[in-house]
Amino acid sequence: MKKLALRKEIARSFSKSKSRFISIICLMALGSFALVGLKVTGPDMRTSGEHYFNEHNTADLSVIASYGLDQSDQDIINQANADVIAYGYLKDVTIANEDTAIRVFSNTKDVSTYELTKGRFPKTDQEIALQNNMQETYHIGDTIRFHEKKDISGKTVLKQHHFKVVGFINSTEIISQVNEGESTAGTGELRHYATVIPTVFDSDVYMMARLSYADAKQLDPYSDAYAKCVLKHKNELEDLLKTQPQARFTSVKANVQKQLDEGKNYLETSQRTFEDTKQQLDDASQQLQAGKQELANQQAVYNQAILDGQQQLDQAKEVLTNSEATLQQGNIAYQNNLRAYQSKLNTFNTNKPMIEAQIANLEAQQQQLLAIINNPEASDEQKNQASATLIQVQAGIVQYQNGLRETEAQLQAAKAKLDVAASEIQLGERQLQQGKQTYDDTQATFLAQKESGATKLAEASQLLQSKTMEFEAKQAEFASKRPQIEKELADGKSKLSQMEESFDELEQPTYAIQSRKETPGSQGYKIYGSIASIVDSLANVFPIFLYFVAALVTFTTMTRFVDEERINLGTLKALGYENKDIRKKFTLYGLLAALIGTTIGIILGHVLLPMIVYQAYKIGFTVPKIELHMYPGVSIVAIILSLISAVLPAYMVASRELKSRPSILLQPKAPKAGSKILLERIKPLWSSLSFTQKVTARNLFRYKKRAFMTIFGVCGAVTLLFAGFSVQHSISGIGERQFGSIIKYDMIVAKDSTIQSKQQERLDKQLETSPIKRNMPINFKEMSISPNASGDKQDVKIIIPSDANKLNDYIRLDTRKGKTTINLKDGGVIVSERLAKSLDATIGDTITIQDANNKNYQMKINGICEMYMGHFVFMNQSTYQQVFKETYTNNAYFVQLHDRSITNANKQAAKFVDLPGIKGVVQNTTLINQIDTIVHALDMIMEVLITVAALLAVVILYNLTNINISERIRELSTIKVLGFYDKEVTMYIYRETIILTIIGILTGFAFGRFLHLYILHVVPPEDVMFDPTTGPNGYLVSIILVSIVTFILGVFVNRKLRKEDMLQALKSVD
Repeated sequence: MKKLALRKEIARSFSKSKSRFISIICLMALGSFALVGLKVTGPDMRTSGEHYFNEHNTADLSVIASYGLDQSDQDIINQANADVIAYGYLKDVTIANEDTAIRVFSNTKDVSTYELTKGRFPKTDQEIALQNNMQETYHIGDTIRFHEKKDISGKTVLKQHHFKVVGFINSTEIISQVNEGESTAGTGELRHYATVIPTVFDSDVYMMARLSYADAKQLDPYSDAYAKCVLKHKNELEDLLKTQPQARFTSVKANVQKQLDEGKNYLETSQRTFEDTKQQLDDASQQLQAGKQELANQQAVYNQAILDGQQQLDQAKEVLTNSEATLQQGNIAYQNNLRAYQSKLNTFNTNKPMIEAQIANLEAQQQQLLAIINNPEASDEQKNQASATLIQVQAGIVQYQNGLRETEAQLQAAKAKLDVAASEIQLGERQLQQGKQTYDDTQATFLAQKESGATKLAEASQLLQSKTMEFEAKQAEFASKRPQIEKELADGKSKLSQMEESFDELEQPTYAIQSRKETPGSQGYKIYGSIASIVDSLANVFPIFLYFVAALVTFTTMTRFVDEERINLGTLKALGYENKDIRKKFTLYGLLAALIGTTIGIILGHVLLPMIVYQAYKIGFTVPKIELHMYPGVSIVAIILSLISAVLPAYMVASRELKSRPSILLQPKAPKAGSKILLERIKPLWSSLSFTQKVTARNLFRYKKRAFMTIFGVCGAVTLLFAGFSVQHSISGIGERQFGSIIKYDMIVAKDSTIQSKQQERLDKQLETSPIKRNMPINFKEMSISPNASGDKQDVKIIIPSDANKLNDYIRLDTRKGKTTINLKDGGVIVSERLAKSLDATIGDTITIQDANNKNYQMKINGICEMYMGHFVFMNQSTYQQVFKETYTNNAYFVQLHDRSITNANKQAAKFVDLPGIKGVVQNTTLINQIDTIVHALDMIMEVLITVAALLAVVILYNLTNINISERIRELSTIKVLGFYDKEVTMYIYRETIILTIIGILTGFAFGRFLHLYILHVVPPEDVMFDPTTGPNGYLVSIILVSIVTFILGVFVNRKLRKEDMLQALKSVD
């Protein structure tokens, strides 16, 4: 029965004080949530990162040489005690027709492999995989085109500049999507990256080496153990490569000299070829002119020969014609004569017999007549007649004979003439035939010669025309190519001259051996670790203070709970319950409240806060979703702290009370004896106070413990609120302060050390364009410090202005406190405040800064200037020459724009980067993006902590107000039955709460400022300083929030007191 009654009493204690039980649960939940949440978020982030980096075997060290890594470099690096060594290529280019810089990497299969988010990896030199965040612009199957600036020799590193998109990737080396580092292309800021197969690169040397170590892979990449492990390997690698810069420099100079000699020979050969070609064309032109003249001469000779030949032929033709006509006439005459002869001959032949017959007849007559004459017998008459007749006959015979002979003679003469004529005609015919043959032959020869001459002339003309066309083609080709050839020759001479000048300016190569935090594009890796480190730092400060406040209030609540149950203690003890059984009532009450609250806090701390932090940084990073892990250690600590806060006070107070006898416990505690307070001794002041004011004053000093708890509770809540809002102010204002009031330049344009005069002229012209408001030459160096044991380097910007008097136009060097301007002086430097803190240095100290070859330079601090992001060192020219032992020359420019928008800054930066002779452009947006990422994450964390602090303030004030009412309910009942109004009764007790709250707020401001400064000391990343000023929100919001809570609780108290049965309260002791 006894045990059953005890159980009922224990159960009744829960039902009678639900608000107290719930408030303890809330206090424990809030405390454990902040403690566990902040303690596990950092490890969750680091574990997630560790698994991600190990999955893709992210390189522990990388080596990037300014001249690339040749076989000798590889032979040395291969001696390193690394698990895996991979060599690769990279090149910064821009997307075609854009200023967007993208870094193209060669794909790697062993070290720093890429996370494939979609598609596949490239397999041919026509394919590419792009950064995952480019999926909004490009899709698989699309073609992307790049623009690459040619080097001094006119070559490009990429063999081709258009690729087919086959996949999308994330890199474990560049995990930030808002700050991927600087670039030598585009606007000077890297926006994206991509990967292709190695054969796409046209390079004789590798551009980087990645090294992975087996002993480092098992370590948390953000731990000190990992940093020390990597530092050991880094030192080993530095020792291996320490003599390589000079050896490689000698080799490079020899190769460059060889290239120069070959370039000179090639240029001289090209020049000679050009001159020879030009001379050949001139000679050919002269030959063509001579050929044309010769052809014209030959044409004239030919024409004259043809003319002469034709004339001769015409004359011969005319002779032939005349001869033929003469012959024809002769032949006609001959024919006529022949016909006449034939006619005569025919007539003769016809008449001849007749004539001969006549002659014969006459001869017969002659004979007869002779006979008559000789005939003696004939008479003389007969003889005379015969003689006369004989004479006539003889005359007739003679006449006939003469006629016949004459006719025959004529015929013979005619025949002879005819024969002669025939002979002449035959001769003429033969001669004519011969003349015709000769003419024909001559004509044939003439025609053949004419045709041959014409053919030869045509061939000569065609050949000349062909040669002319060939010459004109070559001349046109030469004329068209001549400007290009002359330009190429001029460019070649210029490039050769530049190479010769560059040869004289050649610097010893640098070998950058970089850890994950130092490799190009590692800003995301550092920021990710910084966020985890910030959470760790807050976990060491914020939850401890919050838990302490919650625990103290819980301690007070449980103590008051035991005091309220004093009479019940006596009753139970009088009934015979053992002390241990009675203590169970209180310890079980505290245990359940502590376990329930702590369990809720542990669960929410393990899940909610890590997810809130993940939501804060996930947009800017490519790491996978945060892995949630259970951490028993911090959970056990939270449980132990809750037990100490809720169970231990119950046990201790109950044990103390149970030492008394039941009879004493059954009586209420006697009130403390009253005494005068200090105000009562100041008569004029005391007399001027009203009754309620005097009561309030007495009660404030009378209930010191209660007053202290109220002040402490409000102070704790205000401290957390004030610190939270002040941290928000500190982180939110640094960007505006840094880039609005301190840094007034928009970019630093850095020249190449080998820039030529013409390139300088183009740069000077660009600096004078209308978008540029002003510019100033400076000497700009990027060096580093290694302030911690990890050996990780932090970048330091060294700036030496050409005119120290104009420096304030571009960057103000003021002290943070007092805003006093600091001037550059001989013999010392001005450093940024964060740099001084990192090196634990002050004015008068000497600091050491390293260059890329790990050479140390010592500088004395003359002043420390206000600066919130990045490490800076400023010095004048005299100090520069003293520190660096070299003559001052400007190698960069401060550039300030009329339009300072990010869009215009990127546009102008792209114009500078595109100029030859420009090493790079450093924009302020790099720092702005870096700090924005940290600020966004920290701001969200602070919002959560501010919310927790606000809830804590509500619970604390509610709890303390309840305790105050419950402790003084009989006193309040007495006041009420004496006739005081409800509001007067409420103010009777609440006036004290208001005064104590005001005191708590003011005290909270003081402690909050201390906590704020402490957070600013431990939370900021290594190269960032938060603004230590507080701002109005920390004061106003804290006051307003606490005032609202106090007012709402006042309304609640007023309603509770109105409902309270005062008579029953007065009889409660009985």
